[in-house]
This record gives sequence, C-alpha cells and structure tokens, in this order.
Amino acid sequence: MDLSGMGAGDIDRLLEDTRRAIGRMHTESAPPPEARGEGTAADGQVRAIVVTGGRLEKLEVDSRAMRLGSGPLCDEIVVAVNAALDDLRGVVLKTVPELPDPAELEVELDELRVESVRRMEMFTQGVADAVAQIIKATEGRHGT
Repeated sequence: MDLSGMGAGDIDRLLEDTRRAIGRMHTESAPPPEARGEGTAADGQVRAIVVTGGRLEKLEVDSRAMRLGSGPLCDEIVVAVNAALDDLRGVVLKTVPELPDPAELEVELDELRVESVRRMEMFTQGVADAVAQIIKATEGRHGT
C-alpha cells in the first residue's frame, strides 16, 4: 500500500474503512440462528439433526436399527451426530461473508501508523520553521 501523498482526509478514510472491516469481523461472523446440519448412519436407519450451538435437535432411529444391539447402535448414533455436526459446520462456513485478513489489516494499520508519524514530524518541522521565520522577521524589524 502506497501511503505517499495521503492527506488527513485520506488517512481518516483509511482508518474508518479499517474500523468498519474490524466491525464486520465481529458482527458478521456469527452464524444465523436457523442453521441446521443433518447426518445419517447405518444405511440411513439412524438420522441426527443438530442446530447452531452444537445442540442435538432431533434423533431418529428406525426400528430395524434396534437389531444391532446397544453397543453397535450407540456407535452408529455417534457417527450420525458427528456427520450432522460436520454438515452444520459446512453450512455455517457458507454463510460467513468474506472477511478481510487480520494479518493484512495489521500490516495496513502499521503502515498507517508509520506514515502518520512521518507526516506529523513533517508538520511539526514546518510549524517550527514558520515560527523561526516569524521570529527572524520580527527581530529584523525591531533591530535586535
């Protein structure tokens, strides 16, 4: 990013853009409350539905799956729930908008800080030079 030739308004605009981008990272990263994921196991005999927050909303077990026995049935339930959680994760990732890379924002802010300091030093030096010229001109008029 080339910051040379930037005025105070440009720096203010860049800071505001950065502030908005950081704000979007906070407000837009939350998944919608209605997000759901679904997973199945045991050839569709076990079906799980999970919702945002990782909560199990529904678990359906076909009566044929009961023949598996309690241990294998529990294993299939775990498979279905984990598949539903994976599905939910995919759904949520699709809803999250493209956000700026925090590392890039950090670089931009650092460049802005360096350029702001440089410009403030130039401004301060300009004011000091102007004051020196005023003093010199005043001294010349008063004969000191």
